[in-house]
Amino acid sequence: MKLLFAFTGSIILLFSFQYSFAGHPAGGNIKYKSLGGNKYYIEAHVTRDCAGAGYSSPTISINATCTGSSTATYNLNLVPFISPSTPIYGNSYSPISFISGTTYVAVEDISDACDDALNPAKSTYTRCRYVSGIVSGFTLYTYSGTITLGSCSEWVLSFGTAGTRNGANTNMRTSFPWYQTKLNSKDFPNNSSPNFG
Repeated sequence: MKLLFAFTGSIILLFSFQYSFAGHPAGGNIKYKSLGGNKYYIEAHVTRDCAGAGYSSPTISINATCTGSSTATYNLNLVPFISPSTPIYGNSYSPISFISGTTYVAVEDISDACDDALNPAKSTYTRCRYVSGIVSGFTLYTYSGTITLGSCSEWVLSFGTAGTRNGANTNMRTSFPWYQTKLNSKDFPNNSSPNFG
């Protein structure tokens, strides 16, 4: 009988926890814009799920590999988010800010929630602003820098982030997501990547 109660108690305890959290980069991307003269403005984004462990890297390393040659590495710095003075949609909100070591970090809250939930003057409902918030949320980390690339028909620009959300939820086979884009500086030296917003 004691064994039955212990087993039943273990099952109840096991299923009473709904969430398990770890590091949570939820996605990312790389954009580039030609500045002329083989110079490119590079912007990399990391989207973080606020329900998980923190993400606070002040820099990321971008690898630039030309087909058949060596790889160069460039460091991009975190760009602090500054609220627009005249927002196009909804209200303008303050950044999510904190100190990581000795670095001030300010990132954008991009949670898919209504204005009342996003506005810190009205509520602290998103998990990005309040750890016990009832609305899940996401923050956007933006990194940028200018790099010089030689003539090449296929540059691969790439970076990775440590940790990810549960692989069962993201269909990922690894806990280190990798983001990349390609660019042809030989045949299209003034080309830029599309901007989706």
